[in-house]
Amino acid sequence: MDVVNIMLSILGIGFLIFVHELGHFLAAKRVGIRVETFALGFQPTIFGWKARLLAIRRGDTEYVIGLLPFGGYVKMAGEEAEDPRTGASYEYASKTPSQRAFVLVAGASMNLLFGFLLFILAFSIGVEFPGTRLGTVLPGGPAWEAGLRPGDRILEVNGKLKEDFTDLRVTIAFNGGSNPLEVKYERPSVEGTRKTEPFYPRKDPEQGLYGIGIIPAMTRSIGEVVPDSAGSEAGLEKGDRIISVAISAGGSRYAFPDSWPIEVMTRTLGEILMVAPDPTVELMIEREAGSSPRLVSIPLRIAREPSGTPILGAVHSRPQIFAIQPGSDAASAFRPGQIISAVDGIPVESLDPWTIISIHPEPGSMRLGFAGGGERLVDRDRLIDWIQGSSVLLGPTPPRVTAVQSKSAGEGLGLRIGDQLLRIGSRIVGESESPSSKLAAGTEVVWSRDGVEQSGTASEEGEFGVELASIPRIGHVVPGGPAAGAGILPGDTILAAGGEPIVGWKGLLEFIEDAREDDSSRPISLTIQRGGEQLVFDVTLAPSARREIGIAFEMEQILRKTSPIRAIAVGADQTWIWGQRIFLMLGALARRDVSPKNLAGPVGIVDIGRRVAEHSISKLIFVLAMISVNLGIFNLLPFPILDGGHLAFLLVEKIKGSPVDERVQGWAHFVAFVLLIGMALFVTYHDILRIVN
Repeated sequence: MDVVNIMLSILGIGFLIFVHELGHFLAAKRVGIRVETFALGFQPTIFGWKARLLAIRRGDTEYVIGLLPFGGYVKMAGEEAEDPRTGASYEYASKTPSQRAFVLVAGASMNLLFGFLLFILAFSIGVEFPGTRLGTVLPGGPAWEAGLRPGDRILEVNGKLKEDFTDLRVTIAFNGGSNPLEVKYERPSVEGTRKTEPFYPRKDPEQGLYGIGIIPAMTRSIGEVVPDSAGSEAGLEKGDRIISVAISAGGSRYAFPDSWPIEVMTRTLGEILMVAPDPTVELMIEREAGSSPRLVSIPLRIAREPSGTPILGAVHSRPQIFAIQPGSDAASAFRPGQIISAVDGIPVESLDPWTIISIHPEPGSMRLGFAGGGERLVDRDRLIDWIQGSSVLLGPTPPRVTAVQSKSAGEGLGLRIGDQLLRIGSRIVGESESPSSKLAAGTEVVWSRDGVEQSGTASEEGEFGVELASIPRIGHVVPGGPAAGAGILPGDTILAAGGEPIVGWKGLLEFIEDAREDDSSRPISLTIQRGGEQLVFDVTLAPSARREIGIAFEMEQILRKTSPIRAIAVGADQTWIWGQRIFLMLGALARRDVSPKNLAGPVGIVDIGRRVAEHSISKLIFVLAMISVNLGIFNLLPFPILDGGHLAFLLVEKIKGSPVDERVQGWAHFVAFVLLIGMALFVTYHDILRIVN
């Protein structure tokens, strides 16, 4: 099917280029220019043979179907500077600037018209888009800071209705980060809750786009069942709808709240499966709408792949509350910086769902103890909801300072190696081992030295100059993993690996990666601090242990479909919107709000077409309509080689009364050609990276 979809994409895009050239052809005929060749596709010369499928001459024009189906071209008499020019009235150069401009504009006009017609067709058939209900709100992002949660649905941005996530994402990206967005959303879980919040988007350094940290929701319907997986063996099928989820392990059972979005359920399930002993997952499923639900029990055992990545089989300790979502109910129970040391009097290294469930298996109030003293009663299920819904963010204990640069702001504050960094301004230092490089004047920094809290305020802006490393303390040992087999326990602190001191959890992971590349079958030596003594363990890395059900869920989609009459208005609106977005993109590129690596070349466009063709023909038609409008507008930009560049030369000719010197045009075209080739190589490189990754 991939080959078919790729061919559909190539043919569709090639036809858009043909439509563009058809506009030039019809306009040339209209003003009396002789068209020598009108080709569908290209006909490269191979050993003196023109690679063509068909060539027919009618009058002065040769009509050609080239062997390569991508695009087409029109060759007009006297069009190029090197063409013989006799001054005949049928030659391109003999026509008035207005007539030549008409021919040049006709190509883009045909693309705009064709895009408009394709939009009408697409919305008459019906096009599916990801909805605006949120499946994930990235912790620490603008949406999280504004109080949005998984399950919320975004309704409007800056007063304009947003029906699908594609439109929403593009609007946010083009807004940039300097202007606030007014975002209206609703919370279906709390009937009648609608709010409008201001957002300042932030740039994702990897994607090169501004966003607010949101991912669209999935449905509870299974979209894929991996062959020979636990889910497949249990009889799960594509289309089954998950009604409820529960997990049993080690004598404890926990039923996930039905109000949780499926993303929260799957994330929680994954965390528990990693550390719980011999778990059984209970899924209540509905096979067909209205059918009686049935229970599917799936016992999960460790599955190892010989080719899997060798791992240690231990999870970092995460007992510190380093952030609480603004506006969350959790703010009344906790404060950032607290370290959870016990649950119902039992010492813990991490506050995670399995730790909570295994210690306190029944619903109701539980007792949390904090490092340094103090306790609080918290409802068990409410606490799990806060943690898994990202209202409460947990991390390792405060990282230690490992280096302080000379003459830096950190040195001026009096920080020393070994200090535990607690806060930078209002931000609790959590998992990050790379604090902000700049420290603004007036920023308060708080740290702990030998158990005594200290603070200082930056007198002026400067480089912070501080390197950090989190303490490599074990929070969980994965059952059946290498660490468990060697006798490593939760609470152990790793001091050295291979006889060399370990700086932070990151340093431990780097050591394991190096050991894996050298010889993963050879034991590695780990020096452990346990209580008041140091122990040495020899650990043999093993392939990653996996407990997976083997299912994936469908993306939540909305169908945008209308009557053919109404589709005319929708098509006009979409043509205007996507036409505008060319200029918004150019502005965003100029402001560096959008990285050039997000541009797509022929390879990327074909891959986009392939992927949407897998989804539906109507989605492919929609994408072709969008590309057609973009192609039309792009060709009118005043850049040499493009139609808009030729139009610019015609405007100068109209003003000065004579054509622009051909040498000037030649140099302009050469420079533009070099720039265009450079841009093509750049975007093709990033297209290939996106496809490979």
